[in-house]
Amino acid sequence: MNSTLALQKSDYESEVADFMGWGRGTNGGDEAWTDDKVTKIQADVKSGLRRFYFCGHPWSFLKPFAQITLPSGTTSTQLPDDFGGVDGGTKATLANTNLLFLRWLPFTGPGRVVQAQAELPSSVGIVRMIAIRPVKAMAPGKMQTEELIYFPTTDNDYTLSFPYFVTPNYLLDVTQPFAYGGVEHHETILESCLGIAEARRDNLVGPHSIEFQRLLELSKQIDRRRQPTNLGPNRDISDQVNVWEQRWNGHGWSNDGGGVTINGVLYD
Repeated sequence: MNSTLALQKSDYESEVADFMGWGRGTNGGDEAWTDDKVTKIQADVKSGLRRFYFCGHPWSFLKPFAQITLPSGTTSTQLPDDFGGVDGGTKATLANTNLLFLRWLPFTGPGRVVQAQAELPSSVGIVRMIAIRPVKAMAPGKMQTEELIYFPTTDNDYTLSFPYFVTPNYLLDVTQPFAYGGVEHHETILESCLGIAEARRDNLVGPHSIEFQRLLELSKQIDRRRQPTNLGPNRDISDQVNVWEQRWNGHGWSNDGGGVTINGVLYD
C-alpha cells in the first residue's frame, strides 16, 4: 500500500515549477507549462534524483538480487539493462535448474576468465569462475551494457544469484511515479530537486541545497538502520573432523576431501 505522505513525479515537478514562479501546472489548478518549461523542470528533477541516488552512500533499496540464467553450452550471458555493478567482495550463489545450491562463486577479473577459456577451450562442466566485463558495442539509442563471462563452458542450465546496484530510470506518470526508497526519503529528494533549481537560477548554494545536505545525512542514518548489524559467525572449520571421521572440504563433509558430486559427476 502506498503511503499518503509519499511524493511522486507530479509533486516533484510541481514544486520545482512553483519555485521557479511558473505555477503548479494543471495538476495544481494553474496554467499548463510550455514545452520549454517542462524541459527545464524535468532537467532539474532528473539532476535532483541523480544527486540523491549517487551521493556515495550504498543505498539498501538500490541493491536488488539478480537471478541470471547461464544456458547450457555457453560462456557468457547479457546482464540486465539496469545493472550498475556489484560491491567488491560480493559472492554469487550458483544453483541448478531446481535452485538446488551448488557453490559460492566470488567475482574475479575478466582477464582470468578469458585466459582460462583460451587455455582450456574444450573444458565443459559446472561453473567455477565468473567475471563482469563491459560490452564495447552499443545498440542504437542504448547506453553501454555489461555481460557476465564464466568458465568452463556450461554442461547444463544454471542459475546465478547475487545483489547488484540498480541504475534507476526517470519517473513515469502512471507505471512508476515513485522514486526508489521509502517515503522517509521523499523530503530529501524534494530538497535535492529544489536545490538544483535554486543553484541554476541564482547561481549560488542557497537554503534548499543546505537543507538537502542536512536531510541527506538523516536519510543515510535511516538506511543504515535497515542494514544487518550481524552477518553471523565467520569460522574456519577446515581442520575439524566430525564423529564419522569426515573432514570439511568446503562443499560438505567428505571422507576423501574431494569436491561435490552432481548427477554422478564429481566436481572439485
